[in-house]
Amino acid sequence: MSGPKRRATYEDMETVPPNCVGEIVDGELYVSPRPASPHGRAASRLGMLLGGPFDLGEKR
Repeated sequence: MSGPKRRATYEDMETVPPNCVGEIVDGELYVSPRPASPHGRAASRLGMLLGGPFDLGEKR
């Protein structure tokens, strides 16, 4: 039987390789590969299109 899990810290985030994305959720470090350029661009553009009116308070 092992003891309680150690909560992830900022120092753990610093160990994530530059080609990956690290997130701490509920004290646990999750590491995943960065999205490829086309995927990242598409996600960014989609976020702007869908979120823009809400972020700016515009009514349609």
